[in-house]
Amino acid sequence: MGRLILNSRGLNTKAGCSQILEKIKGNNLSNKKMFLVSFPPYGVDELIVRNCVEILGFQRENLYLSVDGIPKDIIPDFVFVTEGNTFEILDYMRKQFLIEYVRELVKEKDTTYIGSSAGAMIAGNDIMLAKDFDSNFVRMIDFTALQLFDGTILPHYEPENFKIYMENIEPHLLNRYAKILSVSNEEVVVIEAKSEKGTN
Repeated sequence: MGRLILNSRGLNTKAGCSQILEKIKGNNLSNKKMFLVSFPPYGVDELIVRNCVEILGFQRENLYLSVDGIPKDIIPDFVFVTEGNTFEILDYMRKQFLIEYVRELVKEKDTTYIGSSAGAMIAGNDIMLAKDFDSNFVRMIDFTALQLFDGTILPHYEPENFKIYMENIEPHLLNRYAKILSVSNEEVVVIEAKSEKGTN
């Protein structure tokens, strides 16, 4: 299984690029391939591609956008799932048949998963807790996510706010997860394949 790199700022921001680069540098990124799951209505695909080339060091021809479909005969070294409304992103991934594809890449092909904000939460068991900070525009009733680790993650939560949140969470929600993690805007949580232990 591949590593999980989870943060709150995406590849459409310089800060997010810097945070992610810190965790993947040293991989000779000019020779690596990445599949980018963005949400086309947000209109940031070209910005994400440009940042991947100019800041991270990927070659444009090695970047594959979800809007173009699942690439044939390519096993990406990285898969990125973007920030945005968590319900919209997960709904988009389902409609584009990306759930099983991404899950197989990470669990069976050792592809590194990079999830930012919504993408970080989608890496976990479900997105149930997103109801506390995102609007369910798509009227989702099945909150099952990628299930890449046994838990969930709350993006944009500073330690003090996360503590308050955890003190007020309903017990039946608390018991859904082996672990509930948070990641502030300045952090990156890395979950290693074997241990499922989160590190900053």
